[in-house]
Amino acid sequence: MLHCSEILVEISMQSRFASKAKKSQMLLFYVRLTDPHKPIDLLPCQLQNPVNPADLVKSWRTIKQLKSLNPHGLQNTTFLCKASLKGRDCTKGWFYRSCFHCKRSISWDGINSFCIEGCPSNPPPVPQYKLNAVMEDTTGTMDVMTFDGLAWKLVGAAAEELAGEVTGKKISAVLRSRQSHSFVIDAANGCFVVKHIPNEDELQLIGSADVAAGGDPLLSEEEGSSVSCKNC
Repeated sequence: MLHCSEILVEISMQSRFASKAKKSQMLLFYVRLTDPHKPIDLLPCQLQNPVNPADLVKSWRTIKQLKSLNPHGLQNTTFLCKASLKGRDCTKGWFYRSCFHCKRSISWDGINSFCIEGCPSNPPPVPQYKLNAVMEDTTGTMDVMTFDGLAWKLVGAAAEELAGEVTGKKISAVLRSRQSHSFVIDAANGCFVVKHIPNEDELQLIGSADVAAGGDPLLSEEEGSSVSCKNC
């Protein structure tokens, strides 16, 4: 396991050659590792079409239930999952280089960049998060894709600031330090993707909707929702 003291030593060595702004960002990243109960930084809901809390209660699934589903047949179907983060899939990268204009993946030879969508006159590509986060509840574990905006909330710093400075193991360490939480999961493009992380106000609405529906707020994770969605 990676120890925070080892990370601080490595950051200190790297920071000798970093700018003042880069030093501040790297030290902030270290501070987030030192608190084993650091909550997820949550911003007010900015979804264009916020999910109805009552619908989320009905869509609650355990990881075991989600793994029994075929995401290819659940395009744009949303679920609620209560889980903790165990890190990231270390067999895959944690960021990609994106087009400045369309944010799609880009090829870069170190000098020139070429957008797969054909966007012209691209400046140097911008690193964006593409995390295969590992989620866990009492029923099992599974990978979920987490893209830039939400991954930024989970890690606490922009991919652009950390790419080339921080290893994937350190990203995993930050994810493991997070408290267990509720995640809105979407089935899209053949995989499960984190669509939204409810804030405290939204969690209260979800809890109230659960009680109003006759549910038990202390329902065990093994049970999940007994209401099946039309596509399951």
